[in-house]
Amino acid sequence: AASGRLICPFLSIDLVYTLRESLKPQKSYIFYCQSCGDIIVKDRKFLRVLPLPSENWSALVEEWCCHPNPFARSTLHPQHDDCFLGDTFFLLNSGNESHVPESPTCCSEKSKENTRVICKRCKTMLGETVSAGIIKYYVTEVIIRPSEESFSPTPRSQFLQSVVAQCLVELSSAKSTFRFTCFVFRKYGKLRF
Repeated sequence: AASGRLICPFLSIDLVYTLRESLKPQKSYIFYCQSCGDIIVKDRKFLRVLPLPSENWSALVEEWCCHPNPFARSTLHPQHDDCFLGDTFFLLNSGNESHVPESPTCCSEKSKENTRVICKRCKTMLGETVSAGIIKYYVTEVIIRPSEESFSPTPRSQFLQSVVAQCLVELSSAKSTFRFTCFVFRKYGKLRF
């Protein structure tokens, strides 16, 4: 893995690029369903591309503060021109997108069934709605390419292997000590570290 990029020696293509390296402000992108290649978000340009804190940041803040956590009730939501990057997902504000995948209308109970974001063409679960207009897309389900590049499908198993490998490389290089436990939820295609 040279310079943070994972290269497949058998195919002369980059299977995975790190989102942190590839998503740049002021550049236009197209988001594709990894399973079928359908366009999810077309020609989206971001003013800001920002990394999210780790999933355990709230617990760490409690250790640092001698008073109640001032951020306990605050949530991080991207504005329309923002993209927030997590370790295994990214957050987008769907705004008035015309290509946004199907998401059943949310009810007051907010069950998991009602928060799923599904590809219109192949019905693959791409992510979930976290609040009104904010969608959490899983990096294992979406391919992001600059608008000027053409889309070429990658076999699912190779794509997943490269995404998992890249996540592990990024996480291990960002942590001074680490131990990973991988859980794969086959039903929903989620990957958690």
